[in-house]
Amino acid sequence: MCCRERRWGVNVQYVKVSNLIAGSRFYSPLFGLDGEVVLLAYEEVDPLTLKALHGAGVDTLCLCETPEEARKLRASTGHEYVSIESLNPGERLQSSLYSEEGRILLTSGQRIQQGHLDLFKSRGVHTLLKHYSEDSIIVKRFRELLRQFTIEALMNDDISQILSPSRRGSPSIATNWGTVKPNERAPESVVEAHHIHVERLKTMAVTLQVIRQEGRVDVPVLHDLARAIIEDIASDRLLLLALACNALHSDYLADHSLCVAIFSIVIAAIAGYAPENLLDVGLGALVHDIGMTSLPEELIHKPGPLTQLQRESVKRHPEEGFKILNDLTGMNRHVHSMVFQSHERYEGQGYPLGRKSRLIHEYARILAIADTFQALITPRPYHDKILPVKAMEQLLSLTRERFFDPVLMKVFFTAMGLFPVGSWVRLNTGFTARVVQPGGGDYTRPLVSIIFDREGKHLGRPILLDLASCNRTKIKEAVDDEEVGLDIAAGFHSNGPILPGLKTEKEKETERWIVPDELMNWSASFQGSLAEIHLIDVIQLLDLAQKHGILIVKDPEKEGRIYFDGGAMVRAELGADKDEEAVFQMLGFDKGNFSFVQKAVTVPRTVKMTNTSMLLEALRRHDESARTNTGGNG
Repeated sequence: MCCRERRWGVNVQYVKVSNLIAGSRFYSPLFGLDGEVVLLAYEEVDPLTLKALHGAGVDTLCLCETPEEARKLRASTGHEYVSIESLNPGERLQSSLYSEEGRILLTSGQRIQQGHLDLFKSRGVHTLLKHYSEDSIIVKRFRELLRQFTIEALMNDDISQILSPSRRGSPSIATNWGTVKPNERAPESVVEAHHIHVERLKTMAVTLQVIRQEGRVDVPVLHDLARAIIEDIASDRLLLLALACNALHSDYLADHSLCVAIFSIVIAAIAGYAPENLLDVGLGALVHDIGMTSLPEELIHKPGPLTQLQRESVKRHPEEGFKILNDLTGMNRHVHSMVFQSHERYEGQGYPLGRKSRLIHEYARILAIADTFQALITPRPYHDKILPVKAMEQLLSLTRERFFDPVLMKVFFTAMGLFPVGSWVRLNTGFTARVVQPGGGDYTRPLVSIIFDREGKHLGRPILLDLASCNRTKIKEAVDDEEVGLDIAAGFHSNGPILPGLKTEKEKETERWIVPDELMNWSASFQGSLAEIHLIDVIQLLDLAQKHGILIVKDPEKEGRIYFDGGAMVRAELGADKDEEAVFQMLGFDKGNFSFVQKAVTVPRTVKMTNTSMLLEALRRHDESARTNTGGNG
């Protein structure tokens, strides 16, 4: 397929277009003889590309195996590197600027914004490329034909001509991503992630506003948004999913687009797409509603039902979005297909053309699931939001009715669980918790971070519980996040002990919990060091697990006992101190050890306060003592 030749002082391989096969791919860009990138690295050759190459009279392409070879080829064919420092805000470009890999970032005639320069610098981009011979008839003809053939394929049931990208290539980020548990996140990192999410929302809102007012699509900003989301998902997808499940609702189109991008990228990653494909998925999701910018804002935000004429106008937004992108360079035909088919449904129930199954681009099938889920959990003037678990149930029901690709819906369900990450739930023990990780085999038993006790009081130090390990404890109901009233980061950082569950081997065995092996050795009984785990956490653990038994607490000088009946403290002894006072004293121990003996407790209840009241009083005393010792009030 390739032959090597030295030309213009550059060693390049020449690829005959007549030898190209649909579905093949190259791991470096393919250039025209004029140095223009025709195919990006890893991009598959599809029938439309071959048709456009033949139609434009392109018979040979260049393959450069190294970036250095590509630079020499470009230099020899009139391309020039332009320093970011030489660009000035407000300057109108005479030539398009593009990246090393060949993606056009700023188009000819566009004015440079200060934001573009800041963006490039933040990404470590110091130079871009420009080409003086942009009026090359062959290159222009190829791009025009590719655009024309793409439109024809989408309109004429010929989507097979636009191959859904293969899941080959570099490994998906899902093969390497780890699971970041709340104890591994510093509180400030969660706050920072929330701040970044808010800033991205603002960026998306400004981008859509510019499209509405000026008709200009800021491609570099959208590329950067998509890349940043992919990077954050690769490092901590659960936190990103939680942020997307708790939308801010400040600007519907911007919020919706950003959250749909997060959901879509996660689905595509788990489905096996490589990072280079995820960029297109992210871009398509970010701009899938770009056609809505052509509608009056009062129509988008209209309360109550739409008239028939208004509904028809709204239903034209995929076509309007496609027209906007069609006049744009820097986004490929896969993104165009996502936008045009964003409202097609698996069995032909969608619009604009009622396409079915494989006639819908796979990226658009991914988008359909993410788009619908996010719309259901977001309040709109004409409908209330529904709880994430109800939205998931509705999506599963619609999948049974063949609205969505069942394989991709299973991928989304695996990523989110029945109770999606970020949801609030109430356990059958009365405690309120936040879902922080979906369950493995049992999607009704996720990992939860317990935030409120049975009386609705904030624990202060959340406790992580793996419901998959619990025989009795389970989710009773979902809870609206507005009822809880906490910030979006609650339960997602290291503000408390991590107590992952241990799967019981026997069905009848007593429900057990486990803390890290070096802290506690669980059997029916356990022990640990007060230097490594606070007594207040042990008491909350026993309360949550509804344990029966005796907790023995020893410091270097004293030994005390607390009796538990179904998790409640019923009696306590520490020398001459009894009950509440004994508990208060033991909670002050920071040295020594503890052990718990699981057994039936028959002593009468002499403790008058509830567990929560006692722990809150202990914290109050501790704070008061600290203020006295420092001689201040704060």
